[in-house]
Amino acid sequence: MPRFSQYTAASRAGVSLDPTANRHTGTNKRREECFRRFSLWISQELGCEISESCLPPHVMSVALVGFGKFLFYEGHPKYTFAETINSVIDHFPNYRGFVAAAWQTLKKWEEAEPVERSMVMPAALFQAAVSLCLLWSWPKMAAALLLGFHGLLRPNEILPLKRCDLVLPRDVLSDELICYVRILHAKTSRFILRQHARISDHLTVVFLDSLFGGYPAEVSLLTALLAFFELAGTSFLAFWVWLLLKNFEG
Repeated sequence: MPRFSQYTAASRAGVSLDPTANRHTGTNKRREECFRRFSLWISQELGCEISESCLPPHVMSVALVGFGKFLFYEGHPKYTFAETINSVIDHFPNYRGFVAAAWQTLKKWEEAEPVERSMVMPAALFQAAVSLCLLWSWPKMAAALLLGFHGLLRPNEILPLKRCDLVLPRDVLSDELICYVRILHAKTSRFILRQHARISDHLTVVFLDSLFGGYPAEVSLLTALLAFFELAGTSFLAFWVWLLLKNFEG
C-alpha cells in the first residue's frame, strides 16, 4: 500500500526544479559571464554563434579544449575554465557526457599549477579569539567562531542558522554532550541533499546550549552578525597591533 504523501500541489507551488534554483546568485552570474566570454571567443575564432546546429557535442568538446588552452596561455585564472565548462552544460544539459576532453584539459591545468592549501588556524590563536570575544561581551561572535571551528563550517553556513537548525542535547532528551548543525546551501548539496555537522567538544556544546537553548524554533541565532563580523575583525586587528607595539616598547 503506498504511503501517504506529505507533499501536495500547494506545498510545491513555491518550489523551483530549475538547475540554478538552489545555486548561489554569485555563481550564476559568474557562469553567465564565462559563457558570454566563451561565446565571444567562438564568434571571433569560428565566426558563428553557440547553438546545437553550429556546435554539436563533438565540436563543442574540441572548442572547449581550445578555449581552455587559450585561457591558460593568456594567464587567466583556472576557475574561469571550470565555470565555462559548467556554463555550457547549464545551457546544453545533453552535452554533459561529451565534454570529458575539456575536463581532462582542466586536470592537466591543475597538475601544472597545483593549488596551495591555506594554513589551518592554530588552536592557540582560535582559543585566544574566543577568549577575547567573551572578554569584550560578544557571546554570539564567540558562538560563531566555535560553530565554525568545531563544525568545520563556512561563514555562509553559519550566519543563516535558526534555532531549529541547531539540535542540542535537550532537544533529543540526551545526556550526551553532542550537538548537530543543519547545513544550509552546502557546496555539495547537489550530491547529498540533507547534511549536518557534528560538534562534540563538551565546553562548546554547554556554551551553545546556555546561549541558544531557550530560543524559539524560527528565531535566527546570529541576526545581523555579518556587519558585526566586519566590526569585530577591525577590532581584533587593532588589538593585535596595539599588543605588538606594547611588546616592542617593552
